[in-house]
Amino acid sequence: MLFDSQKPFDSNSSSDKNRPGSDSFAINTSVPFTFSLLISNSLHPDIYSPVGTLIIPLYRPLVPYGYYILIGIELLTAMLFKWSSAHSGSYRYSLSNSTAFPDLTAINQYINTASPRQILGGEDLSVGQFSPQAGRALEQEIFQTPLIPSEGLTINLALAAPVRAIRSMASTAFTFKLKAIDNAPGYLIPFILVILYFLTGPYFKAKAERGDE
Repeated sequence: MLFDSQKPFDSNSSSDKNRPGSDSFAINTSVPFTFSLLISNSLHPDIYSPVGTLIIPLYRPLVPYGYYILIGIELLTAMLFKWSSAHSGSYRYSLSNSTAFPDLTAINQYINTASPRQILGGEDLSVGQFSPQAGRALEQEIFQTPLIPSEGLTINLALAAPVRAIRSMASTAFTFKLKAIDNAPGYLIPFILVILYFLTGPYFKAKAERGDE
């Protein structure tokens, strides 16, 4: 007898069931692959402010190797963005013909020589005119990420999957920003969560009593 992490199985009787292409193999390797709407709201306009998050699951199929598929999507996206940046005007002057990625020297050169206008797309300022307000605006822009915004609210499409379907200790998520609302109040998501709790409570309680899936 051999034992996996979940249950014992007979190596003689299960060899066919656990080969690729069999139904048992698909079940053993499948994990919940969640498509959801993820809304993040910074409570205060600061890069270290707590962030309220509302996740609304839209679709949750079981997908074989969903965790690794999601990692592949993340790697592919990272490569596409890096290739796009490498061939943009911001980095083109600092890249040699032998590489498709900007190295650390190129990145440091860009950060040290680029004007606030190049980075923020706003009014061009010289080094002497780079005020604390402009520095804070640059900091906010750099740390304004889809999942953890430094101010305002972001609406994202999120994909998530655990390593394994049962009692998984790790998972990964991929988020893509659909819209940003910079002036949204910090209490918006906590307020919506309280309302949703009372509005949806009776429905999900009745559903649990009926035993619906």
